Amino acid sequence: MNKTILTTTILAVLGGGAYFANSIIVDKVALEIASNAENIAHAYSDNNADIQVLKSDIKGSQVNQTFAIYFIDNGTRIDKPLYVNHSATISPFGYEVDGKLSLPKDKGLSEDIIKNVASFNEKINYKLKPSDESINLHSSLKLGVINVGYKSQLDIGEIVFSLNGTSENNSSKITLDSLNFTDRHEIYV
Repeated sequence: MNKTILTTTILAVLGGGAYFANSIIVDKVALEIASNAENIAHAYSDNNADIQVLKSDIKGSQVNQTFAIYFIDNGTRIDKPLYVNHSATISPFGYEVDGKLSLPKDKGLSEDIIKNVASFNEKINYKLKPSDESINLHSSLKLGVINVGYKSQLDIGEIVFSLNGTSENNSSKITLDSLNFTDRHEIYV
C-alpha cells in the first residue's frame, strides 16, 4: 500500500513538473516568435515600405499577428496597405514551431489586386526548430490570368520558393513553372 502511494506521489510530482516546465518553455518560445516577427517588421521598414504591427496576440502555444505593409512610391505612402496575417503553433517543450503567413483577400491592396488585375492563391508555411535554429520554409504563389490591354493576356504559372537550413548554412530555390503571353491579332472583315 505504501509503495502504491509513493509511486503515485512521485508520478504526480513528475507529471506536474513536466506540465509546469512545458508551460514555461512554450510561453518563452511563443513570446520570442512574436517578438522576432515584430523586430523583423520594424527592421525592414525603410524608404520603400512602412511595416506596422496591427495586432499581436499570444494564447498558450498559439501566436497570431497582423501586419500592414504600406508601400512608398516616390516618397509618397500608398493609402491601401497589404495586410499579412501570421499564425504559429508551438509544439510541446518548444521543440518545433509550425507557422503560416497569409494575405487576407477581402481588404487592402489584396482586394484591389483581385478586383482590378487578377486573382491569386498564396501558401507560405514554415517550420522552425529553436534548438538548432533551423528553418524549413515553403511558399507558393499562383496568379490568375492578367489582361494586358484589350487583346493581350499574361498567364504566370506557380512561383515556388523554398529555403532550408540555418542562418550560417542554408539553401534556397525559386521555381517558375510557366509563363505565357498571348497577343490576339484579330481581323474583322
